[in-house]
Amino acid sequence: MASTDVLARPDGNPARLVHQRKENNARIRWLSDKEETAMRRVIRRDCPKRLPEFEVALHTGMRLSEQYGMLWEFVDFKNQVITIPKSKHGDARHVRMNSRVTAILSGLKNHSLGVGRVFSLHSPRCWFEAALGATGLKDFTSHCLRHTFISRLVMKGIDLRTVQELAGHKSIQMTCRYAHLAPGHEQTAVEMLVKKSAAPRRKRTVRPTATTTATGQIVANNARQLQFSKPLQVMGLGLVGPPGFEPGTNGL
Repeated sequence: MASTDVLARPDGNPARLVHQRKENNARIRWLSDKEETAMRRVIRRDCPKRLPEFEVALHTGMRLSEQYGMLWEFVDFKNQVITIPKSKHGDARHVRMNSRVTAILSGLKNHSLGVGRVFSLHSPRCWFEAALGATGLKDFTSHCLRHTFISRLVMKGIDLRTVQELAGHKSIQMTCRYAHLAPGHEQTAVEMLVKKSAAPRRKRTVRPTATTTATGQIVANNARQLQFSKPLQVMGLGLVGPPGFEPGTNGL
């Protein structure tokens, strides 16, 4: 009965009756290099105009609503930043553009009016699902492109705090779901304990040295005062006593 009422209203939207499948954010699925190559090959062959959408998703990690609601007026090429006026959490957020995204969007703008929405579609569903079918990828959705962006940052060794900011996660707990992908970060941490305590420090022994001045006086080269138990013969000029005594003059 409720369904009939919705359709009967002048402003009724049949799409409201379609049950939207909720993304499982607890599951992390990302593209391998091999899968990405296969996906890109299919998109180039079947829908080449959609390749920029695929690239931007991989290199920015934007949510679908952010990417397909992006406006040219919020794309700052000078500072390489895309501003999302209202993100999922209600606040504005800033998305960094790397050189690849900057080049792609610059090309799109040069072939468009440069105003309004960057992408004409409201969703990638019309081409993405067909590309998945042609590629044969299993258990993959368009949201997994965002997972791919975040996972690759972590696997490159980027710290989780920076990844949180780039992904626009509200809490660090969301980002920590990817922590296990970091290359040996836990092993590196425990090895730090070994490096600091593996071997006791050896006590350094300072060996005193001395030089003889032109007058025959022996001067210590280090901070310690040298002691001599026997007089020394210096250049045949006579006997020289301990430091502080003048040499004898009998031989002169």
